[in-house]
Amino acid sequence: MRFSLKRLTNGHQLLVECPSDPLLLERLSIIPNSSPAQYGGGYLIPNTEEGRQYLVNILTEVRDHPLLNLKVTRLIIKIPYNKALYQLLIQLEGREWHPKMRIWMVTASKDNWLKIKNSHLSTYCLTLLPERNSPQDKQIKEQVSTVAKMMVPPKTGHQALVYEALLAAEQQLRLRHFSWRTIKSYLSQLRMLFLFFPSMPPSSLSIKEISTYLLDRIQKKNWQPATQQQAICAFKFYYTTVLELAYDWDIIQPRKGRKLPTVLSQGEVIRLLEAVSNLKHRCILMLIYSGGLRLSELTNLQLKDINYDRRQVFIDSGKGKRDRYTLLSENCLQALQTYLKKYQPKLWLFEGQDGGQYSNRSVQAILRRAVVASGINPRTTVHTLRHSFATHLLEQGVDLRYIQDLLGHASSKTTEIYTHITSSATDKIVSPLDAILGPPEDKKE
Repeated sequence: MRFSLKRLTNGHQLLVECPSDPLLLERLSIIPNSSPAQYGGGYLIPNTEEGRQYLVNILTEVRDHPLLNLKVTRLIIKIPYNKALYQLLIQLEGREWHPKMRIWMVTASKDNWLKIKNSHLSTYCLTLLPERNSPQDKQIKEQVSTVAKMMVPPKTGHQALVYEALLAAEQQLRLRHFSWRTIKSYLSQLRMLFLFFPSMPPSSLSIKEISTYLLDRIQKKNWQPATQQQAICAFKFYYTTVLELAYDWDIIQPRKGRKLPTVLSQGEVIRLLEAVSNLKHRCILMLIYSGGLRLSELTNLQLKDINYDRRQVFIDSGKGKRDRYTLLSENCLQALQTYLKKYQPKLWLFEGQDGGQYSNRSVQAILRRAVVASGINPRTTVHTLRHSFATHLLEQGVDLRYIQDLLGHASSKTTEIYTHITSSATDKIVSPLDAILGPPEDKKE
């Protein structure tokens, strides 16, 4: 594992640089009061006794480093919800649960070392075991990084075939640089399909068995077309890309409907923003509406992504890994400048109380409170502000092609849905009822 350990000139922080090791970065993130380094690809760790002890517990290779000079006292384990893993865990001595970081810490005794090494817990032990430093062990750890979170690696039987099939699918997904959310979703859908047929190997399932599974999900789980389509995408990837089998996927495609998105009027947007008194919260909602941002795009914004001179927001690797620029309104710019002076974030444009990245759920909670306080359409979500942004631009006469670029849509057909919502054209049409009866009494002059 390649990393370097330095002490900053202020003496209060240690810098662990590891730009090419996402697994190590994930481990460092659990250390209390740690934060991502702005440059170099690493983490800043508090230079306190607690911070140094956490660092040694995670990186046993640095326990003799002159900056630390500590011994490993605790082993850190992070497991998913799994009864088999929990039964192994409760056999370890000195267990301690940390709910905030969702990790277990156990005593670094020789007995615990051996129990972890000789069980599936070795996959989930964030402390690097000295006995597990061979290139082969590192390769195994990388392979099971996602699949092992869903099931314990079995040795024989049907579940062993399922495990191997999921590993093969994950390798192909990572090879094609799919996002981790897509990888997690695809593997989850494939696992449910494979386990639905306990007597059949995953590679032997035909379109007939897949149809039977989908019908069962529709009847028992009330799957909607969107959920069914997501599952089909996962199945199609595995059987077409991984196994190179030619199936007729059209026969199980759900019938596509057309649902129009919820859109706010300009007056409702004003009422929504006025209902928010907190400066940071108002800036969040203003920025989403100002540039038509997705929720994840908002929370992933860093300070460097705001171009104040050109009044633009840079979206780095948005949906589909597409970069783009979008609008930054003058009012939003002024609000952001006031916010930056007051809160002084370090890396992320919007940071939580502990300095880390702002969570998606926090943004959703902000909007929900604002919707209740303003009394606007209760069906309003964060994405409603994005829909409203596009619709209002279209009503202002902005060309659909420019709106497509601002939203980051790959196809113009996705953007064309807003032509069915805009009221600029329908406002000029007179209902035949009004043409017959004339305007109401209170509208007559």
